[in-house]
Amino acid sequence: MRFFNNTTLAVTISYEIQNLATILMKVLYITNKESIDKQETLNWFKFYCEKNDDLYLYRNLDSAKNFLIKEILNSKKHIDFIVTDWQFTSKNAKYLLSWVRESDETYSDNNFLFRSLPI
Repeated sequence: MRFFNNTTLAVTISYEIQNLATILMKVLYITNKESIDKQETLNWFKFYCEKNDDLYLYRNLDSAKNFLIKEILNSKKHIDFIVTDWQFTSKNAKYLLSWVRESDETYSDNNFLFRSLPI
C-alpha cells in the first residue's frame, strides 16, 4: 500500500483529472471571428481537447445549431460543453441559448438532458 501526504495526493489527482480531460472532452466553440483558425483554438483548449476531432469550430450560430441537431441530438453523440464569444444578451445569440435551455431532448446515447449542457 502506498501512502500520500495531502499535497502529493492533490497534485496526483489534479494530474489525473487533467489527463482525463485532455482525452475525453468534446467542445463546441462558436465564433464570428474569421481570423481565428482551428489550430489556434485547439491551443486555447489544449487541456480539454487533445485531437482535432475533439473540438468543433463553427463560425455562425445557425451552423452550430445544425451541427447540434444532426450530430448531437439525432446521432446521440457526446459533447461536454459549448463556448461562444457571442454575448447571449444580444438578440442574435439569445435564440440559441433559449433553444438549448427549453429542450426536452437527450444526447450522448440518451444519458444527458440537452438543456443541461454547459454553455
